[in-house]
Amino acid sequence: MSYAGEMADAPAVFEEQALWLDPGKSDASAGVDYDSAGDAAVKDVIDRIAALPDPDKISLIYREYIDKAKDALNKLSPEDQARVPETARKKLAADDEAVKKLELAEDKKKAAAVAEKMCSLKGTRAGKGKAATEAARMAYDALTDAQKKFIPNNALVSLIDAEEAYEAGRVFKCGSALYKVLPSGDVTYREPVNLLSKSETVPNQVKKNGYYFLVIKISIAAFKDCRNLEELVISKSIRSIGEYALKNTPKLTKVTVLTKRLTAGKIIRAFSGSGRFKGAGITVSAPQGFVFRYEKIFKGSGGLNENARFDVIT
Repeated sequence: MSYAGEMADAPAVFEEQALWLDPGKSDASAGVDYDSAGDAAVKDVIDRIAALPDPDKISLIYREYIDKAKDALNKLSPEDQARVPETARKKLAADDEAVKKLELAEDKKKAAAVAEKMCSLKGTRAGKGKAATEAARMAYDALTDAQKKFIPNNALVSLIDAEEAYEAGRVFKCGSALYKVLPSGDVTYREPVNLLSKSETVPNQVKKNGYYFLVIKISIAAFKDCRNLEELVISKSIRSIGEYALKNTPKLTKVTVLTKRLTAGKIIRAFSGSGRFKGAGITVSAPQGFVFRYEKIFKGSGGLNENARFDVIT
């Protein structure tokens, strides 16, 4: 197909050049002596090159058309290539080189944007780290091999570190407790480090090696056999509490529940076996408007003894 037949796919800027609209208007090949079967092909190459702007006006949208002109030129016999004016061949080479420089700059720009995502993974707010890490990995994988060469090593290290940090199943220590990474990138409070502790707080979030994790669960049997535990604070971020989380905690007298996310199906048998015999002495403090609701589900599916008392957080 000649260049004129490709007008439908040409950049809009070509519409301003009459020779793309009407091949007959191009005089780039005028005066060339055509006397062989390659006449039409030679004329097509000359007119393709003439249709291109000068190197100082070139842009990335011309890459396809430069390549087509080069391909058409290379398909000519050596004799017919020599019939293409040297000025035209030099222009094509200069346009090609100009676009290569633009492509290089664009590759560096795209790589820099991805590298910034990769390097900013540390410090991502809790609950967003896993998604940000996956987005950075997808952005990196979408780069071409040429673009990946401009990604600095520190950005690659940052991405790999983040992927390891948010790897599901990883257990790490932070403060006075152990945490386990969930598939979502959030964590579950696994257990306190000191089983003899008298007071424990399950936090909203934890920070490990610069990465923030939202604490959304308390694991099964998390505080089991913490026989000296007297007071427990459950943060606002907690959405579920595992079975027998407070079993064999005979000294437990105070549980402060800050979260408003708990439902009957999320605390099944969580409080079974907590406190002294028959749960005497345990007081549960809940947010305003949740006292009655929590008393019902804690003593129901949660397994907390009927003797436990409930009040509003002051």
